[in-house]
Amino acid sequence: MSTAVTVLVPARDAAATVGLALRSTLRGLPAGSRVLVHDDASTDGTVAVVRALGDDRVAVVQSAEPRGVAGGLNVLLERVETPLVARMDADDVSMPWRFAVALRALRAGADATFTTVGRFGAGVRSLGLNAPARISEQAMPLHLLLGNPVAHATLVARTDALRAVSGYRAVPAEDYDLWLRLSAAGYRLRREGVAGLLSRSHPGQVTADQGWRARARTAPGFQDAYADLARRVLGAEPVWFGVLRRLEPAGTAEARTLLDGFAERLLRAGAGLPLDQRWLLRRRVAAVTAALLRG
Repeated sequence: MSTAVTVLVPARDAAATVGLALRSTLRGLPAGSRVLVHDDASTDGTVAVVRALGDDRVAVVQSAEPRGVAGGLNVLLERVETPLVARMDADDVSMPWRFAVALRALRAGADATFTTVGRFGAGVRSLGLNAPARISEQAMPLHLLLGNPVAHATLVARTDALRAVSGYRAVPAEDYDLWLRLSAAGYRLRREGVAGLLSRSHPGQVTADQGWRARARTAPGFQDAYADLARRVLGAEPVWFGVLRRLEPAGTAEARTLLDGFAERLLRAGAGLPLDQRWLLRRRVAAVTAALLRG
């Protein structure tokens, strides 16, 4: 298998952070790889910082008008010529072993692989590393029905897999939407139990917006993708996360009955998983159910 990777980096007004992000990415790249940066109509010196690196493995694609994350990534995806494609954010730090870990997973049969992450920046008192929990290809579809268990910027995948499902869509959770569609189409996704990325925490992040999750879950295209995967994995229509918002209060008997039934189907579907994967799934089902019942 060829190990050449094209790393896609969407950037908008990222002059203060993109240099570190790119330098950390370049130091771990396999031979024959490159980095494509989409400058989304920046008004600062983002492009100048990228070009100042003076590395011929890095190219910039500029848009005069904002395209958003999904639009920018599709612009870059069209230009990928390598068999593998990866993601990186313009304000994060890639660990030196990240791509080596991903390549081992892809050689083992995965179509898309992720790592766990550490966090740094505003509001993070110490390096916040995720628990080193692996999610196998068999368990990932079940975890996806509970929410998004992976960080977008840790993705390394087969280019043809992303293209087969038409890349990104302009929905609030463009990454989660893509994982749902990949998994529903039968592609194998996994998360390695090692931190491959340091994710910068700052107040301006999209996911910090309190209304973001609600918009993501109610987007028609996203709901269709979720339903397709639920039918494939559980053989049943999904219990939408938003259903609890229509039940007052959230802890009513009706809400508990719906969630208990959903949890039971998930755990039954995961009964054949290895012990460590069953334990992780059960733990996550309990955590998500408790959070939803709290409202």
